[in-house]
Amino acid sequence: MEHEKFHHTVKTEKSYQQVISDLDASLKEDKFGVQWSFAVHEKLAEKGYPINKEITILEVCNPKEAAHVLELDPIISYFLPCKIVVTNDESGVSVGMVRPSFMLTVMDNPDLTEFAQQVENQLIAIIERAV
Repeated sequence: MEHEKFHHTVKTEKSYQQVISDLDASLKEDKFGVQWSFAVHEKLAEKGYPINKEITILEVCNPKEAAHVLELDPIISYFLPCKIVVTNDESGVSVGMVRPSFMLTVMDNPDLTEFAQQVENQLIAIIERAV
């Protein structure tokens, strides 16, 4: 898949709704929670712009980890919460995220880079358990 340095995306045989439910459970196992769930396709349809796919963005956070990283650098708030995206289109259901390690390269701070990699590893494990 192109742009793999930027994102982690996997396909699943599960239904769109099932994988969203399983993500919620998997997130809770690692003390993450869904702060907000946004069904993009529904909002676009409400505004008169229907699309031929389902897209739900889950904004997720681990409060302990968020507090820790915000102590390292408050500007990190611009990157929070992390997003996991579930898509259902003609190619099937997929789950993905932007890699925190990629996003935080702009900060040029080794402590943040290490932290981002840890969170990324957690989120990848959460996604893999759910799919």
